[in-house]
Amino acid sequence: MASYLPVVEWKGNVAKWIVDCLEDHGVPMFRVSHYGGDIAVTGVCWGGLNRVTSVKFVDVPKEDLDTIVNTTGEWHIFLKKYGSDELKHKVKEALVVGEGENKRVIELPKAPWEV
Repeated sequence: MASYLPVVEWKGNVAKWIVDCLEDHGVPMFRVSHYGGDIAVTGVCWGGLNRVTSVKFVDVPKEDLDTIVNTTGEWHIFLKKYGSDELKHKVKEALVVGEGENKRVIELPKAPWEV
């Protein structure tokens, strides 16, 4: 299958791509497409400042494909699953809202294996 997008390995890159998108003020989104027998996962940074390119992820585990198909906001789950402590900390800094006594950190939802 021909791709005009950069092709990257899922496990080693998905968490960093998510953080890059969030830092670009975008929303990380994933799309699964079927081309004959091939399955393609495209990562799109929606609504950002266009500094993060869309990518085609390869070698995506079946359980992650199922999450993409059946879940909304799945980037939270993938960040928890694949992100280093440093990447998770960057996201927490980006999720601080409010000022003064109203300042708080938006909590990421629990991943299915943490419930």
